[in-house]
Amino acid sequence: MPPPPQSITIDVDVTPVDQCAQMVVCDLDATPGGRGGSYVIDGVIFLANGSQYVLNFHLKNGPLGQFSWDTDPFWARKSKCPTQKGMPNGQFPSAPTTSGSTLTVGAGGVPGKSAIHYRLNMLDAGGNPAFCDPIVINN
Repeated sequence: MPPPPQSITIDVDVTPVDQCAQMVVCDLDATPGGRGGSYVIDGVIFLANGSQYVLNFHLKNGPLGQFSWDTDPFWARKSKCPTQKGMPNGQFPSAPTTSGSTLTVGAGGVPGKSAIHYRLNMLDAGGNPAFCDPIVINN
């Protein structure tokens, strides 16, 4: 039996830059000096189908002040934007975790092409619920 595939770690800086009610526009950039920078291009995260990943989302202080992760920081859903807690089976091998300003999510490739929509839940600088939907392409 072959060993399990090695995970590819990707560090992504998430900077909230504009807010309309709870929806936040975030800039996503490869973390300077971080790992996996070649997977983050023009604010989009590209994952190869069938590979295993660890995504480290680092919340950064920006023009809207310092945000923090919500107690339920990560949702995902196949084919549509997530509107409630949940994650598609098979795509995420373990529960997301937070440590300070970092949210860590393990993501596995699934057979065939599929659209998985992500939602990052946070609290704005005033402690109010907010979220952004990063673009992650997995194929």
